[in-house]
Amino acid sequence: MAPTARFDSELGAFLEEICADLCRFECSVTAACAPGDVSIEREVTLAPDVHADMRVEPPRGAPFFVENKLEYAPDDLVARIRQKYGKPSAAWRGAQRLAVVLDRAGVAAPAELERALRAAAGGLAIEMWDVEDLLGRIRSTFGAEITRVSRTSLLDVRTAIERAQWRTAFEGKFPDDPRTATLLWHFSPWELARLPATCATPATRP
Repeated sequence: MAPTARFDSELGAFLEEICADLCRFECSVTAACAPGDVSIEREVTLAPDVHADMRVEPPRGAPFFVENKLEYAPDDLVARIRQKYGKPSAAWRGAQRLAVVLDRAGVAAPAELERALRAAAGGLAIEMWDVEDLLGRIRSTFGAEITRVSRTSLLDVRTAIERAQWRTAFEGKFPDDPRTATLLWHFSPWELARLPATCATPATRP
């Protein structure tokens, strides 16, 4: 079981950010492309006042949605998914599946919940991303030792993701450069990768 800290909107947003980076890196491997070629959209409008948490579109393959719903009780989760995805919409823009992040250990009848989710979003293939499996994927992709969802553990993952982004931007060069966090705060790794070679030199230390 992967325990989850008391959930709030800030922790949920942090987890969603981690999921976005995970999807970007995983899709880049599957599609054999650069991570920057994978489109990630957050808070995608599906209808007035209705938004998808995330839409992921690799350069090859159909786009898909991701919903972070760790904090929802089963009945509320099904109702929310039905509200967002109950009817096919042009706003899906070719999306064919929906991944729902949840904690199976906290669900009394996971098989029943999965059937209800499939009925609630009949136009999309449903994938249930259990939080324990999600943490395993994070460990595998970023090398971060994470066993529970908390601010502290996700900060460790954020650091591991920054290292992975830095390696991607500079092809493994300058692994211990002190500018890593600052530059990644101001620029995406894909922007850094396009910097002229003369700019991509190690920081001068006193």
